[in-house]
Formats: sequence, C-alpha cells, structure tokens
Amino acid sequence: MAQVNASFGSKLTEPIAAVPPSEREQRLWGRLLEAEACVKGSTKGGGGGLLGAGTRLLALAAKLSARLALAAVVVLASSTSQADVPAELRAASEAVGEWFPRLLPRVLLLMFVFSWMLCISLARRSLLLCWALRLASWRHALLALASAVVWGGGAVDGTGGLIPRPFVADALQDKPVWATFCIALSVVVLFMSWRLARLVAIYLVSVVPIFVYWGCGRAQRMFNLSDATAQELFYDNADALMAPYMTNSFLVLGGLFVKLGQWLSNMSFGVPIKLQESLKKLQDTATIDGEAHIRALILSEFGGKVEDLFEDFAMVPIASASIAQVHAATLRDKSGRSRKVAVKLQHQSVEQLILLDLGALKRIVSICCWLGGDKWNDTKRLLDSWARDMVLELDFQHEVQNLREVREGLIAGGLDVVVPKEVDGWVSRRAFVMEFCEGFRFTDLDRLVLHGVDRKAMAARALHATACQLFEIGVFNSDPHAGNLLCQVNETSALPVLLDFGNCIRLSEAQRLAYCRLLVGLSELSITKTRSSRTS
Repeated sequence: MAQVNASFGSKLTEPIAAVPPSEREQRLWGRLLEAEACVKGSTKGGGGGLLGAGTRLLALAAKLSARLALAAVVVLASSTSQADVPAELRAASEAVGEWFPRLLPRVLLLMFVFSWMLCISLARRSLLLCWALRLASWRHALLALASAVVWGGGAVDGTGGLIPRPFVADALQDKPVWATFCIALSVVVLFMSWRLARLVAIYLVSVVPIFVYWGCGRAQRMFNLSDATAQELFYDNADALMAPYMTNSFLVLGGLFVKLGQWLSNMSFGVPIKLQESLKKLQDTATIDGEAHIRALILSEFGGKVEDLFEDFAMVPIASASIAQVHAATLRDKSGRSRKVAVKLQHQSVEQLILLDLGALKRIVSICCWLGGDKWNDTKRLLDSWARDMVLELDFQHEVQNLREVREGLIAGGLDVVVPKEVDGWVSRRAFVMEFCEGFRFTDLDRLVLHGVDRKAMAARALHATACQLFEIGVFNSDPHAGNLLCQVNETSALPVLLDFGNCIRLSEAQRLAYCRLLVGLSELSITKTRSSRTS
C-alpha cells in the first residue's frame, strides 16, 4: 500500500476540492430538472405519443379478446346439445364411426373444465365474481345447467319450448368417473401453472440466446471459418439482436435477473460489449413494494408499527434495487434527539424468488456446458461462486457485518471516505436502519460540474478505498456499480460515499498477500514477481 500511496501522491490525503453553486446556478439547475421531469413524463409508458398509446391499446384489446374467447368457450361447452350440432356434422360423424358421438361429450366436458380453470387463472381474484355474473347472464346456458342438475331432463325456455339436455349434462350424469378425472386434472394443471409459470418463462427466455449462439458456433465449424471472420459475420450480428432481447427479458423477469444483468454489465471480460451497454439500463430499474408490505415487514422485523417507531417515514422509497429498497425516515434515539436515517427493507418474497431462479440458472448453464463443451466450465464455476454470494446477500445481518469491517478498516487506513454506520438495535435479517448519507451518483457529470468537484481526485480517492479493501482489509465490495457510489459535497470539499456491502468477497491472508505481490510485480513490470504471486 505504500507504493500505491506514493503513486497517487497528495490526491489521497488532501481534501477534494468543490465549489458550491451560486443561487442563480441553483435556480437554473432546478429549472433544468423540472424540464427533464416533464419530458420523461410525456414519454413515459413505452414510446409515448400516438405510437405508445396505440401499442398499449392493442395489448389491452388482445388480453380482453383472449378472456372473452375463454368465456365464450365455457358458455358453448356448457350449453351445446345434440340439437345444436348441424345436420351435416351429425351425418359426417355417423359416417366416421359409432365412437365419435360417444367421444364428443367427453371432449366437451374436458374443454368445459379446462376453460373454467383458465378463466380462474387469468382473471384477478377481485374480478372472479364479475366473471361469474357475466356467465350467468347467458340465459340459455343457465337454463341448460339447471335442466341437468334439477330436472334431469329438458327445461322450459321463455317461449314454452324445451331446452335439450347439453352434452356436459350427459357427461356429468353418465360419465362421473371421467368428469372427476377432468376436474382433478385441471386442478393439478392450474396448481402447477401457478408454481411453475416462472420456471417455464425462464426456460423459454433462455432458449432463444442458447439456440442463436449455438447456431453461430455450428455455422463456424461447418464453413471452417476463423474466429475473426465468424465474429464479423455471425457473432456481432447475434450480439446486436440478443442485447435488447435479453435486457427486456431480464427486466420482465425481475428479481435475480435484474441483479444478473447489473453484474454482467460490469464484467470486464467474457461479455459482448453491445450486451454490456444494453444491460447497463438495468442499473436504474427495480420494482417498488407497496405500503402494505412495508408496514408488515417493519412490524415483523422490528416489532412495532411504523408510526410508533419513527417520527417520520417516507413510504415512497428514495432508491430501489433488485433485493431491497431504501426509505428515508426520522428516528428518535434514547436521548430524545431526532436524526435522519435510511431504512433498508427487503422486497416481498424476494428470497424464495431468488432461490428458485438460482436453481433454474444452474440448470441452464449445465445445458450450455453440454452443448458448448469445456469452454463453459469457467462460466459454471463463476456462476456457482456468484450464487453463494447471492444467498449471503439475502441476510442483512451479514451485510451489516461487512459494512462494519470495511468502515473500521478504512478508518484505520486513514482514508477520508464516508461509509454509513448501522444503528445499534435496528438490524435484522430482512431489514436494518443506518445513518442517512446525502450525495449524488458518481456518473452524474452535470452535478459534478455544477459543484466544481475535482473528478480526478474523487476517482483516485474511490480507487484507493477499493485498493484498501482488497489489499489491507481482505473484504471488498464485489458489486461497485454506479448506484453504490455517491459524491457527497460539503461547503468547500467533497467525499466519496460507499454503499451496499451485501455482495462482498472475503479473502484469506494468503490470497490477500498474493494480490499484493501481483500488484507490485505489475507496477515494476517484473515477470518473476508476477509469476511468484500466482504460485504463492
């Protein structure tokens, strides 16, 4: 670390210069933010304008048409009788054979039961009553079912005629075993669809890139092309197609896949540049939980209501990531003094979702290893290591331990950086409270210029903090994306703020010293020292 300090010089010890903006500059900055908010509001919702509105209307019409079609299938299956079958179709069925008239009621009963189950699975619980009322408004179907249940024969319609018994009524009465089987099978399928729908979606999403890149490899071997030629002809075009597809798919799947996209966007090797650039959009995307979950989680983890524990609590989060969201709040300590804090709360059902997604990812990578051979082994080992870290990130007590060790290590190293301090007694597995740290993102170049921050000095200070974690502390943040690095501006100086230590890598003493020898060997351009760091 002495060599690192010498290479950076005074940038590591002197205050980072910052010039506070004037009142006029602050007013102009506020107007600019308002203008940007208006522009974002006008284009929000997938394209904006007539094109975006038309797309949303088409999607809504498609969903409505599908549900109305299911309702129509239910009604037709429940009310179709022998008299409703055209004479030509009856004659054709008799020509086919005697088995067709006996098979038709079974098919209609199966269609009726599964259509009902589909209606239940697609409709929201609050709309099930509405669906029932809509179906009941079909007078013919209602009388037909009444004839089967009550009279066991034909029911009288509004004109005094008889409504023939529907096929479903015949099947329910004559084939109870088949009816029971259909109902049981539909219930099992409905339950499995609720449980396995996400897994099916994950596998369907993964099929496309696996097939595309496997096809590129097969084409390269078939035409005996060099790597450079295959990259230009096949892989560059495949990257351009797969980048938006995978970004949108990860965004729709949410949960672990948003985290995976953020992680891949920061990889320095093995990930196509086009895919990295597209996946960077996921760094600003995350779900937000509602007030009901927030109140329930605080009650469960801290043993009290929000109003009883906090003087003020903002239900709208100030930040949200793939695992948790952060709320600003005011907490009164034992001495009666109020202070602003940040409350980190885990998303609803995120633990079960991530464990399910990790299992699916491991199976997908295993398939890739089977198709791609030994070149996927490193990816498999990397995924296994990342999966272990993700499981630990679900425990906020583990994050607080990392936070404490890194903060104490940076203080011992004499680094002037900000790492939030946890509030004693307010740490649990799914929620914890820490001090509130003001600041804006490292990547917000406009605000860096507005406050006159020395960007080279700020970058050097952040890099030195990372080097201290790696070479001295042995615990370093392995997920340092833009959302985890803030710039805090005081009156005439600025400081880097380091956040989110849930995903950290711990190094043994031997590993830490090996990295130190590697850095020294690289800085001195010594091949001998560099090799010795690998064997030590």
